[in-house]
Amino acid sequence: MIVPLFSFVLVPLIDKLIGRDTDNFTEDCYKKLERNPFYNWLLIFLFCGILGSLYSSLYVFTNYKFSFYEALGLIFSLGLVTGGMGITLAHELGHRKEKRYHFMAKVLLVHVGYGHFFVEHNKGHHRHVSTKKDPASSRFGESLYSFLPRTLIGSYKSAFQLGFFDKNRKVLWKNQTLILTLVTLFIGILFAFLGGEKGLTLFFTQSMLAVLFLEIINYVEHYGLERKMNPSGRFEKVRPHHSWNSDYLFSNALLINLQRHSDHHAFAERPYQNLRTYEEAPQLPWGYPTMMILALFPPLWERTVHPLLPDRFEKS
Repeated sequence: MIVPLFSFVLVPLIDKLIGRDTDNFTEDCYKKLERNPFYNWLLIFLFCGILGSLYSSLYVFTNYKFSFYEALGLIFSLGLVTGGMGITLAHELGHRKEKRYHFMAKVLLVHVGYGHFFVEHNKGHHRHVSTKKDPASSRFGESLYSFLPRTLIGSYKSAFQLGFFDKNRKVLWKNQTLILTLVTLFIGILFAFLGGEKGLTLFFTQSMLAVLFLEIINYVEHYGLERKMNPSGRFEKVRPHHSWNSDYLFSNALLINLQRHSDHHAFAERPYQNLRTYEEAPQLPWGYPTMMILALFPPLWERTVHPLLPDRFEKS
C-alpha cells in the first residue's frame, strides 16, 4: 500500500510544503525546452516503466501466494500506476504529431481497456469541452456518481461515431474504436493465457481502477465551467478559464504537468514541459490527488469548489 499512501497522503503534504509554481518562463526558454530531447526520452522511459510494472506484477501475482489484503494492495497500486501515470502518459503521447507516439499511447490504453480514449479525447473532448455536448465535462451540481455512467457510456458512443477511418463510407471493420476494443480483448486473453484466472483477474481489476481514476480526474478538470454560445450559434473558443488549473509544483512534476490543464485545452499542441499558468484560470485549492478524494463525497466537494467558481459561471 506504499503507492496509495504516497499518492494520497504524502503528495498533498509535499505540495503544501513546496507550494505553487505561479511563474512562466520566457519565450526563448520555452523554445529551448521544446527542442530538448530529454523530455521526449523521459516519456519513452515512463512508457517502458509502466508496461514493465504491469507485466512484472502479472508474473508476481500469478506465481506467488498473496493474502487478500496483499492482493488488494498490489491491484490498487497497479491501478494507480496504469491509470494515474499510464493514462496520463497516453494522453500526452496522443497529442504528439509523430505516429510512433500515437502507437505508444494506444498500447498503454488497450492495456487498461480504454483504447477509445485516444479517439474520443482528441476528436471529441477537445472540440466540445465545457459544453453539454461533451460527455467528459462534468456539469454544475452533478455528482461524481451521476457523472460516471454518463461519461463511460457517452464517451464510448462518441468514440465509435468518431472512429471511422472513412467518414463518408462508414465500414464497421474500418472503425478505429472497434479495432482498439478488439485489441483490448486480445490483451485480456493474453493475460489469461499467461496467468490463468489470476492473470485475467489482474487485468480486469487494474483496468477498472485505472479507468475510475481517469474519470474522477475528468470530473475534477472541468466541473461547473461552461463555454457560452455566440450569437452565430457556435460556442466561444476554448480559453484558459474553461478548465480548472492547479499549479502545485510537486504533483505537477509527477503528472507531467497535467494539472496545468487550462493551457493544455487552450493550446493543445503544446508539449507538457511548455505548459503555462494563467491568472484568469480558476485554481483548485489542492492538487489532483486530494481533489479526487473530495469528489467521492459530493457535499464536501460542493462546499470546497462552489465558492471558487468564477463569478461569470456561478449558478444561482
